[in-house]
Amino acid sequence: MNTSLPSKYSWTWLVCGLGAVLAVALLIVSGLGGEFGTLVIADVGELLIVVASSIVLFWVALRPFANSPVAGRQWLLLAIGCASFAIGDVIWMYYELIARVEPPYPGLADVFYSLQYPLIAFALIRAGLAYRALVDVRGPAVLAGAISFVAAVALWFGLLQPSVLVAGISPLEMFVSAGYPLADVLLGIGPAVFVLLIVGKLGGGKLGWPLRAVVTGVLLFTLSDSAYAILNANNAYVSGSLVDYGWSAGWVLIAFGAMLAADLARPVGLPRSPQDQ
Repeated sequence: MNTSLPSKYSWTWLVCGLGAVLAVALLIVSGLGGEFGTLVIADVGELLIVVASSIVLFWVALRPFANSPVAGRQWLLLAIGCASFAIGDVIWMYYELIARVEPPYPGLADVFYSLQYPLIAFALIRAGLAYRALVDVRGPAVLAGAISFVAAVALWFGLLQPSVLVAGISPLEMFVSAGYPLADVLLGIGPAVFVLLIVGKLGGGKLGWPLRAVVTGVLLFTLSDSAYAILNANNAYVSGSLVDYGWSAGWVLIAFGAMLAADLARPVGLPRSPQDQ
């Protein structure tokens, strides 16, 4: 196992990925190309960042862990979730940039956006259970479940109910608008807390870095989804809003976590790629 991480490749990905998110934000703020230009920058910029993150996740799952499919399965699940998010972005972009109409909400894009949540949850739970031979996972599982339940109840009564249950919104739209942030808490934050508690029992250190990066990305999703649900319920969301950057940066960090895992899996002294030989 290689403990010299992050590698220069992982650092390069993180800097370039977050740099791309910042560049998109600055271009949007500049107002380049007017209203339609802002839509193009926002939609295409996010799509390119998410697609790049998906490629990184698939590469980690299928190359460094090619001989350890069980260990790589959690990254494959995250890769599929990221690809599903990208498909949702393509559908959304079609409506905004090609059809020049308001994307239907709820619509087909939401089907693909929603698929990421069970995939993220399953991947995180698998990651935590991988350490069950070293630590007792029952305590972290119960505590994480309790925290996510309390957080979901607080989110509903404190934030979603007054913002989502408003006049003029269909029951389906209410369900989807509330479903995003609630799914983040129950299928994202809950499993994330479970993983962090287990990593804490292991004593932390570099072994926990990949999962901490993933959890940070999931937290960004939670913030963006909650903000999106509130803004959309009040007809205040537009592409290029601040909430968009949380989704893009979230996937960059999740892919960064995958690269850190690849760094750890690479034996000391072994080149990362044929080009390094």
